[in-house]
Amino acid sequence: MPSESQIPTASQDASRRFATGVALFYATLFGMTGTHLPFFTVWLKAVGIDAFWIGLITAVPPVTRFTALPLVTGLAERRQALRRAIIVTSFATAVGFCVLGTQHLPVLVFLIYALTCCLWTPMVPLTDAYALRGVKRYGLNYDPLRLWGSAAFILGALVCGMLLDFIAAQNLIWIIAGSAAIGAVASLALQPLDDAGTARPVTGGRQCVAARWRLHRNYRGICADPRKPRCLLHFCVDCLAASGI
Repeated sequence: MPSESQIPTASQDASRRFATGVALFYATLFGMTGTHLPFFTVWLKAVGIDAFWIGLITAVPPVTRFTALPLVTGLAERRQALRRAIIVTSFATAVGFCVLGTQHLPVLVFLIYALTCCLWTPMVPLTDAYALRGVKRYGLNYDPLRLWGSAAFILGALVCGMLLDFIAAQNLIWIIAGSAAIGAVASLALQPLDDAGTARPVTGGRQCVAARWRLHRNYRGICADPRKPRCLLHFCVDCLAASGI
């Protein structure tokens, strides 16, 4: 039987592993979005897709957010399989973008991108629900975990922008696909929550909104302090997080 001094140490180790895994995955998830959001349309134009199809293709993610997203997240919650759902959607997204990079016909690009987005867009709410469940279990602070993702979004956009000077625009898709692949590997670092089978399903929506607005209030108060001008950057980063990109 473990001594009393060993119990809190084991709990702290598990908490640290959980926090590290979630922060790392948030960073890769939003870093990939940072490469995709500004440069995906650049790639579409570079491979010869016209404006009509570009508009149609870029309209896919918002549509999947109110069609495929509730189905995927609801299924994961009912089966109490948030971590497994995150891993499956991460690898499926990486494969989808790799396949997308081999296609230049507008119809095929549209269809493959639509299928990819059906599994990509649920990743943020799935991760939020998983993270909040672990935050409640281990008594962690949700805000810093999510901020890793927001910072990675900015870094991903900057790095991809710099690489644009060295690689052809037709190859931008491979940066996006590579970022998605890194995220898929990072998903394996997410720690299982051993009480998932008995815990009551967590509806992450209200908790996520509450956490984001709490973070918004905190930064708004901090940014009002003229002695901390750098906090304006942190507030902008939080706006990215609160948008649920």
